[in-house]
Amino acid sequence: MVHHGEHGKKRHGKGQKHKRLDMIEEGGKVKILNIYTSGKLMQKLLDMGFIIGSEIIVVREAPLRDPMELKIHNYNISLRKSEAALIEVEEV
Repeated sequence: MVHHGEHGKKRHGKGQKHKRLDMIEEGGKVKILNIYTSGKLMQKLLDMGFIIGSEIIVVREAPLRDPMELKIHNYNISLRKSEAALIEVEEV
């Protein structure tokens, strides 16, 4: 389950703009569309529950904006912005 390609660009269709998870503000609710990584990092994200179709709520950001606290599968987790930038989402 390795996904490659450009992320965070506007897609045609329903007019929705797909974004990277690191761009979502506190309180935002999104659904995972794609994950742009492989190897150990992909396995880490999958193990933490970052699966395509999963919903995420951005709970808060640390004072210096890194890491982000996210709620996924009914538990809270911290994720670095650099890792969140690899996850393509759409707002729900």
